Amino acid sequence: MAYDLGDPVPLSINIKDSSGTLANATLVTLYVTDPSGSTTSAAITATSTGVYQNTYVPSTVGRYIVRWVATGTNASAYTDSFEVNDPAETFIVSLADVKKYLNITSTTSDEEIRQFILEATDICESMVNQKLRRKSFTENYTAVEGSVMLIKQPVTAITSLTENDVALVEDVDYFVNYRAGIVYRGDSTMRRFWRSGVNNITVTYVAGKTEPSPTEQLLVKETVRHLWRTKRGASPMAMGNGDEFIPGGNNVITYRMQELADLINVPGFG
Repeated sequence: MAYDLGDPVPLSINIKDSSGTLANATLVTLYVTDPSGSTTSAAITATSTGVYQNTYVPSTVGRYIVRWVATGTNASAYTDSFEVNDPAETFIVSLADVKKYLNITSTTSDEEIRQFILEATDICESMVNQKLRRKSFTENYTAVEGSVMLIKQPVTAITSLTENDVALVEDVDYFVNYRAGIVYRGDSTMRRFWRSGVNNITVTYVAGKTEPSPTEQLLVKETVRHLWRTKRGASPMAMGNGDEFIPGGNNVITYRMQELADLINVPGFG
């Protein structure tokens, strides 16, 4: 399950005895491991026999591990996880637009559809080999021939850059060809050499489209439609309407999705 940063996350566990009936344990402890790897115990409330709850408010984005441990009478353990989304990771299509595309007016499945939008965007980014939504990345690089080529494209901003743990300033210590996603040492008038080392250059940067094209947005909406239909048991094998899977594929990509991706991959189109 994914939550937005700032959302209270409801955590709960049901403790049962050997017959499967709700029953209290001698002691129940909740441990939460945050994305940095730090583990803390969280206060819990016994709301009824065998039912223990906590409302956890995450302070950072990333993946959290939740572990419940019951000791003594009715001892047991249970491990789960949840994700906290980065608010800087923009949706390239809105919930309202996707619901209109799916002909859905009810609000019952809004959270599920939002998760599908994120999953569909990941699929589409792999299909077109570029970042469609803006997202922050931190990566280590070794300079090659005086330059650093950033992996994720297109690059929209450099948040920070260090060389051998020393912070550098853009347009003073380094400059960026944003169109090519390449970072050079020096300034725009004179290039210099990076200091030698392996993975000694750490770059935090934002990559992704600032204005996704209508075709890129349509690809994401079509992928959500495909995920939505197949989860509900619809067969995508009706030949001739674009919903059938590509032969030899992975049962994820349909002809219609691939056709849209092919249009985006045409130079100068998307």
